[in-house]
Amino acid sequence: MGQAVQLENFALAAAVQAHPTPNWNPTAFRKEAFDEGYAAGWDDAVKQTQSDAAKAEAQISAALQTLDFTYFEARHHVLASLRPLIGAMMNSVLPSAAREALIPLAVAEFEAIAKKTDAPIELRCAAGTADRLQEHLAANSSTPAKVVVEDTLTDAQIRVLWAEGDWMLDTHAAQTRINEAVTQFFAPNMQEGAQYA
Repeated sequence: MGQAVQLENFALAAAVQAHPTPNWNPTAFRKEAFDEGYAAGWDDAVKQTQSDAAKAEAQISAALQTLDFTYFEARHHVLASLRPLIGAMMNSVLPSAAREALIPLAVAEFEAIAKKTDAPIELRCAAGTADRLQEHLAANSSTPAKVVVEDTLTDAQIRVLWAEGDWMLDTHAAQTRINEAVTQFFAPNMQEGAQYA
């Protein structure tokens, strides 16, 4: 059996010759296609980078807000847990420490004043403090002093009087100021922390 013969189609060649492409340069075409593809790829990369940067910025912002929230929440809880302890110290330890410090502080001030003046010095105190003050002076001071009971003073007060001046130690007033300072310290922190509770 014979093979089918394939004949050349001259109609296509005639059509190409009838309408030839003017100045068609395959090298220029490839370069132009490459440039267009490169520009399109560059634009896609820039858009992707901008999108990634926007996502990263949003994630960082969210992380910072969470961190800020966590810090204030933790601070609030720490302060809230410390407040009862500090309150207990204010009510038990501080009064005892102030009572113990009253006489030594007053005698230290008395000694400092005695170095500056030759005038007689009086230490005035409540009746309940007089004996302890006398004992402390006898044991810790060589400077002569007169201890006088003054009914207007409380057990938390000692007054030092001399010709040129007057000095008062009031541990109760000092405790009150400390308590106020602690209350003022906790008040804004508790209000601030309430936002995160």
